[in-house]
Amino acid sequence: MTSYQLYVFLMCLIVFVLLASLSIFCIYTIMRLTIRLIRHGAEDERILDEHKKSSAKKRKGKLSKLLGYAFSGIVCFVLLAVLVCSLIIKGTNGSVVGDIPVYRVVNTGSMAKKNERNQYLYENKLDNQIQTFDLIRTEKLPDEMELKLYDIVVYETDGMLIVHRIVEIEEPNQYHPNCRHFRLQGDSVESPDRFPVLYSQMRAIYNGERIPFIGSFIMFMQSPAGWLCSLFVLLSVCAIPFLESKLEKEKEKRLLLYMGSNSETVVKKKIPEAPSVTITKFSPITLHTMKGGISAVTLDQLNSSYNAGETVDIGSLKSKELVHPACRLIKIIAYGKLEKALTVKADFFSPKAREAIILAGGIAITLPEACKSSSATPNSKEYGGGDTNV
Repeated sequence: MTSYQLYVFLMCLIVFVLLASLSIFCIYTIMRLTIRLIRHGAEDERILDEHKKSSAKKRKGKLSKLLGYAFSGIVCFVLLAVLVCSLIIKGTNGSVVGDIPVYRVVNTGSMAKKNERNQYLYENKLDNQIQTFDLIRTEKLPDEMELKLYDIVVYETDGMLIVHRIVEIEEPNQYHPNCRHFRLQGDSVESPDRFPVLYSQMRAIYNGERIPFIGSFIMFMQSPAGWLCSLFVLLSVCAIPFLESKLEKEKEKRLLLYMGSNSETVVKKKIPEAPSVTITKFSPITLHTMKGGISAVTLDQLNSSYNAGETVDIGSLKSKELVHPACRLIKIIAYGKLEKALTVKADFFSPKAREAIILAGGIAITLPEACKSSSATPNSKEYGGGDTNV
């Protein structure tokens, strides 16, 4: 590795470390905020809705999860394969190893088009031009005497590999009795290369097979920036399932806390299949209650526990054992259906729950104590969102 390549690698490494650190910080912050929202109940409606849908489409959910893992595995495999192929191409770029063909990237446009002054291209119908960043396949050179006019070969001069066409062959004579001299020229340029090329300078012959424009990606993957980007993508793909699993566990815990305080349910850590559960018994610990004594009540619970025209408040909810006796605040969330006209007095309403109550012919009243307390507002950090408008 030259000093310049080392410098480029170090600069790319510094940029990679900075970007990786920034990405990790952002992901950590987003995850932390999302988990807090889940734990404080702001995502209850969405979690319950997802649970209801997943119960109806359990098999489809498992299939989509498997497809997600399969897609991540395919991405990792393809990326690793491309990276390995790029490194192999770079490592074998100098010559042909035995009879094994070698793929090379064309970096210039000297063979990209026909120059009008090169009449031999038109006369002999030579249409095998090579575009910049094409990936070409080269094979082992034939014997010196088997090389023909207009063959395209790879030769080395001053440490560089050049792909040009043979436009003139000078047979052995008194000036060079033991070898042939070859004049090579790019199809896009007007004149042959400055010096004749010897057979010993040639490295391979082009067989006409090429993959257009993929060479730019191959060259990027061969650079230090490409290596670091590949590593970053691989780490990201590996981290996504872990992060999703962590969020799913938090959602499962929140669902368990809401849908039942039965100790047997908590021990088994199994989400009930029934989407609608009415809590009737309580343990000394309020499992379904949010931090600060706020309890969530669903539209399903109201619909099954009250008759049309009745008033819902914290006292009646406690008497019907829909909330814990120590509960101080109530939040109504839109899970399930409400088909009865009720007068609902609560501290917080989700927008969908308020709309459902009104559509059913009822009234949604936000208690003034909730509005007066800034620490208990549904938009505060403690309770994680809601609606305080009457």
